[in-house]
Amino acid sequence: MKRLFKCFSLGGIVFLLIGILLLISGYFLNSSSVRNKKRCTVETEAVVERIIKKRDDDGFTYTPVYLYNYEGKSVRVNGTESSRWIFDEGEKVKIFVDPDKPNVIYCSKEGHQKILSL
Repeated sequence: MKRLFKCFSLGGIVFLLIGILLLISGYFLNSSSVRNKKRCTVETEAVVERIIKKRDDDGFTYTPVYLYNYEGKSVRVNGTESSRWIFDEGEKVKIFVDPDKPNVIYCSKEGHQKILSL
């Protein structure tokens, strides 16, 4: 066992562990997105009410705020934060709503469902 670790430098082991952690977190983020896509089955149209623009060390992030009607009630939900500008204010977008939790949505134009802010 000691001989095996002699082949790797400490830096190599650290980068390997970081890579494994990134793969594992990517798997869980993707599986959550797929799960939400499956459970959001009711199609409706939403309007991008506004875009929340935030500045951080890497530049700007943009979060669309959707407004839509579900079963006669107006629902407002923040979409996925992204470094790309995807929507314009007032734009109409097709979304899918979870019938059991109408504040959980899936928007295929975003590319993934809001999962986690890191």
